[in-house]
Amino acid sequence: MIKKIVVIGGGTAGWITALFVDSFFRSKNLDVDVTLIEPNNNKPIGVGEATTSAFSFFLDFVGISKIEFLKETKATFKYGILHKNWSSNFCSYYGPTDDPHFFIPTEKDGFEFLNAYPVSIGESVANHHLYTKMMKLNLSPYYISGKDIKKSNPYIEGYHFDNFKLSSFLKRKNKNVRLFNGSVKDVCFNEKGFIKNLVLNDNSEIYGDLFFDCTGFKKVISSKIEGFKLIDIKKYSKLNRAIAFQKENKYKNLTYTKATALKNGWVWETPTQERIGSGYVYSDEFCNREEAKIELDNFLGYNLENFEEIEFSPFIQKKPWNKNCVSLGLSCCFIEPLESTSIHSLITNCFEFLNTNKLQEGFFEEKNINKYNKIIVGQQFDFLDFINMHYQGGRKDSNFWKYMNNEGITVRNKEIINLSKTKFPSKDDFLRIGINSVSTELFIPVLDGLKIFDKKVVNKKIAELNIKNKIYKTFNEINLAHEEILKKSIESKSFFSSFL
Repeated sequence: MIKKIVVIGGGTAGWITALFVDSFFRSKNLDVDVTLIEPNNNKPIGVGEATTSAFSFFLDFVGISKIEFLKETKATFKYGILHKNWSSNFCSYYGPTDDPHFFIPTEKDGFEFLNAYPVSIGESVANHHLYTKMMKLNLSPYYISGKDIKKSNPYIEGYHFDNFKLSSFLKRKNKNVRLFNGSVKDVCFNEKGFIKNLVLNDNSEIYGDLFFDCTGFKKVISSKIEGFKLIDIKKYSKLNRAIAFQKENKYKNLTYTKATALKNGWVWETPTQERIGSGYVYSDEFCNREEAKIELDNFLGYNLENFEEIEFSPFIQKKPWNKNCVSLGLSCCFIEPLESTSIHSLITNCFEFLNTNKLQEGFFEEKNINKYNKIIVGQQFDFLDFINMHYQGGRKDSNFWKYMNNEGITVRNKEIINLSKTKFPSKDDFLRIGINSVSTELFIPVLDGLKIFDKKVVNKKIAELNIKNKIYKTFNEINLAHEEILKKSIESKSFFSSFL
């Protein structure tokens, strides 16, 4: 039986993992000791962070109030992304994260008429999503009922936050996890190659049965285990440098991330209640740091003086679970910042590992390890395809965009684009091994925003199914429901100033 679990690495990933693991075993009434080793002077990468609805699940699971979280970390809501200049016509489109077919069934063959109908009449798919309407009106997901604050809609939002504030907040919420401050100096193994104990920089020894590596790109623990190997994905994910900075939130946008494509990458703008975390992520294969800085300054309209430079290399660990070590967060994988897959993966991977495995005799058998790794690696390739699809809008104004539209497109995305010329994709067309795999709810607004769909194909399908009257009736009901939600939802700025 596993009795001692050690999480290595502080910051956002370490504290999310430690609190999640501790809460999981307490919910099962299992006596498991959880220890977190946090480096002295640990400094999270302070670039501003965004995550998905998975973070809401995490807060609920560990018993943290969302209102308290918003108040203490100065976080904001995230309903999606506003993409600018990602296609050949340099237009903008929204990428909302709500799924209109979550509550309303598709046709029997999987045809998603709620997403298809806007295409058939030449309108934006995203504009018919509730979350897009809420982004445009800068609304919170709450309303006032008497003296109570209640959710105004059935969907689960994501968040924008400051990594420094979040990790400090999670640390304050800790009640049961034992904390050691120090850095790992050595890793000791038993005769089977499993980690026996860690030696810290003060020569103290930390023993454990199961170890979680949350040390980010350094991969302090996992990189020392036999069988460690990275899958190279650089052919399809070229970005590897970032110029990160903070600026005042003059726009007072509090509900979406802004992603503006430039010639050699793109600029993110992630709003919190106090400021915007921003940066230019680019590929040094197509421009050097001086050229990237000039391009960023031109975008900003001034010479940026205070910034942080970050280097990374896109990768997926071949064995996220190796022996008695599980890599999570940036130790496990990283594609690029677009679409907030990092913390989403951390939470869903942690849940997948704990929920599908029983910590008992035979736990470390190869069949269990191989099953988990197949799911997690599959999930990351889902994310790779989804992120890569954003670059398929036909921009050819630089060598970077020419590459991404030709050699840089994934095999699966070629298949999806070709398929979309003859039919409107259904969830089955995106099915692959993985957990929470990216499907139509996210792919369709991006494909539509990049003008991939053929209006004639969609109209032909609607005519074949003879469902126009059903579509009109359903859309009328949905729009009435949306109007009620929008009417009662508190404006975000007012929510933060009045209720936190």
